[in-house]
Amino acid sequence: MDIKEKPTLYAFALGILIHILYFRIGEHHLYPARYIYGYFGSFIGVAAFLYLVEELPVHSASYRSLYLIFTHLLGLYSSLVLYRLLYHPLRHFPGPFLSRVSVFWLSVQLRHKTLYRKLADLHNEYGDFVRVGPSDLSIIHPKAVNTIYGFKSACTKSAWYDSSAPLRSLHSHRNRAAHDKHRRTWTPGFTDRALHGYEKRIQVYRQKLINQIKSMEDSKPLNINTLFTWYGYDVMGDLAFGQSFDMLVKSESHWAILMIHSMLKPMEYLMPIWFFRLLLSIPGTTKAFWKFNEYWGQLFKMRMATKQEIPNISACLLEPLKGRAPTPDEFNVLLGDASLIINAGGDTTATTLTTIIYELARRPGEVQKLRTELVSCTTDPNGEYTQESLAILKHLNGVINETLRIHSPVPSYIPRKTPPEGINIDGTHVPGNMNVSCPQWVIGRCKQLSFRAVRCYFWLMNLLS
Repeated sequence: MDIKEKPTLYAFALGILIHILYFRIGEHHLYPARYIYGYFGSFIGVAAFLYLVEELPVHSASYRSLYLIFTHLLGLYSSLVLYRLLYHPLRHFPGPFLSRVSVFWLSVQLRHKTLYRKLADLHNEYGDFVRVGPSDLSIIHPKAVNTIYGFKSACTKSAWYDSSAPLRSLHSHRNRAAHDKHRRTWTPGFTDRALHGYEKRIQVYRQKLINQIKSMEDSKPLNINTLFTWYGYDVMGDLAFGQSFDMLVKSESHWAILMIHSMLKPMEYLMPIWFFRLLLSIPGTTKAFWKFNEYWGQLFKMRMATKQEIPNISACLLEPLKGRAPTPDEFNVLLGDASLIINAGGDTTATTLTTIIYELARRPGEVQKLRTELVSCTTDPNGEYTQESLAILKHLNGVINETLRIHSPVPSYIPRKTPPEGINIDGTHVPGNMNVSCPQWVIGRCKQLSFRAVRCYFWLMNLLS
């Protein structure tokens, strides 16, 4: 063998070894830009060696270095593809061929179809267990929900929850002990006394919403989704920062909320988390992200300097500080929790209210049943329905629960990572360290659960009637 061919062979073999001994094991998604810097540095280093030691011309040294890097990557990706096709722990699960090779296959499919509908198509074709990515399994088996998401589940949150690092909220903790410790900080914010306080704060915005609807009742048709979005985020802004975004008052969307929706847009395509974080590391692409976080930080600093007569959720988050300024790490946690309150509360509330109105508009008879049920419901001295009285209304709760079943606010992707020993779902073994999820929209229409597929059927309402 020509001695000049040996470096090429070594580069190819090194690529295989790096995949087998490094990239195949563990997680490597947090700092993807480092690998690009590393390979670029290797290119410069090899070119410099060839120029100084081998005395090659600059252009020849650069070309040779680039060729060796390319050969190395060819070895790495050849090993990766063969492993995913022939030796991967999920190789026996059914699914589209290209989904076994790259997670980008599913992302490309989402150009023309939403994720939950695409998953429904895949499950109709392949069954209860579908391999939708190299290490990703979508499951609609009835027993999977409790095994994966139940209180005693051995599964943990997947790498997807690291998307906003170093911001860290209660929702994004992947370590159970850290999550439990953080949860104790939140607990005082959800006592009966605290919830009564939130009711008083919410009543103000509920009346603003009703006023908005009344002002439009004799004019053109209204977009109820927009009104509920304004309402949800106004309420959550108050609960998080002690002040709303005043969207119901101004009848327009706040720029920060529009920015939230624009930043979440790439998540619709389910890009791998390393790719998402790589985009965030490119200069210029994170301008909106940091502008948003800066605004969030300003709101939280204003909240810290203000004493609230009626407490909100942020009061319990600030309590551990005892009035002192937070450290940078603590401030990142506060920002993460504030984002959680806003995003998890605002958008899900708007989605649920909109879908409830949609279903009731199609079923006038159910509206009449609700009105009849509300007649016997007790009110406070101001004529407002109380949380306690509404909580025991069977038909109202039936409407809410059934709507959440057929129109889940998070319909497609709530990923979990299986423990090293794997999990067993009704006799099917899912290997360890795999990403699993149960698409709620598909499960809500699962024939195995005796629901009629696709068509919304209010079985719970009929049962209660």
